[in-house]
Amino acid sequence: MFNVFLYGFFIALAQANTILTSGSATASIGQESIVVVISVDASEPIAGFQADWTYPASEIEIISVEKDSSFSWFITEANPQFAPGVVRLISADMQSHQGQFDTFIIEFNVLETATPGDYTLDMVGDVVADSSGNQLSSTVVSGVLTISPPDADGDGFAEGTEDCDDTDPNVHAEAEEICDKIDNNCDGSIDEDVTNVFYLDTDGDGYGDPASTVEDCEVPEGYVNNADDCDDSDENINPASEDVPGDGIDNDCSGEDTPVEEDSGIADEAQEEETETDDEVDGNKDESTASLACSQRSGQFSEGLLLLGCVLVVIRRRA
Repeated sequence: MFNVFLYGFFIALAQANTILTSGSATASIGQESIVVVISVDASEPIAGFQADWTYPASEIEIISVEKDSSFSWFITEANPQFAPGVVRLISADMQSHQGQFDTFIIEFNVLETATPGDYTLDMVGDVVADSSGNQLSSTVVSGVLTISPPDADGDGFAEGTEDCDDTDPNVHAEAEEICDKIDNNCDGSIDEDVTNVFYLDTDGDGYGDPASTVEDCEVPEGYVNNADDCDDSDENINPASEDVPGDGIDNDCSGEDTPVEEDSGIADEAQEEETETDDEVDGNKDESTASLACSQRSGQFSEGLLLLGCVLVVIRRRA
């Protein structure tokens, strides 16, 4: 269990002596084995030392007090004559001590029923100056124990608004949001600004519909990570398909249907046939014209000469 130390420094001065402690400790509700270290220091020789360390008995319980062999000690549970919430530390060897001559280590648990807040830990010290038991002045000095809400995952953030999941040390107010469907930074949003966009692939051709999207951490079933399908109802229509010219369908999603290309050989042959047909029509026209002319002149010439002339004209035209 993680221990938190509150160092209490006691300095005893002859006549105008003062007993001091400083520092602070922080623990969570239900945390065990919190340690307070109290050092005794005298700037001049003293023959004995006695101090009461008071604590909030409704919030913490004493487990043990370690001490030097020259000290005797009592705790409330073993000595009901002391007020609840008091640990009495006594040096009664009646030998002269000077400087930092001893240390007490008090270990305690924070109760599950404790109320979060700051608690004052008072020290009331009496210094015995000589073997006659002359008592010098004492003073009350304080340290502070801060009890915070539970921090079960040990991430340094108490259960509540700063730690929305006290079972996961990676979830707290200062955590980085990652795409894992968890509110990592406890801001009330899940995977904000870290998801990816995926596209529905209804026809299963591996190409997605740009009009049907979803945001997620991983590719959901039935979705792909591209938006390249122009008809998601037909698996034969996608950028990998070959376009069929002239079928009126954009098979390869290029944006248009490929037009049909005409064969140049077939076109030339058709043109040649059309030219021959025109010549034949023109020849027939000439013959008809010549015959008509001969017929119109039949009344002016003799029938024999007219017939001969017409025959000659026809022969010349055909030649």
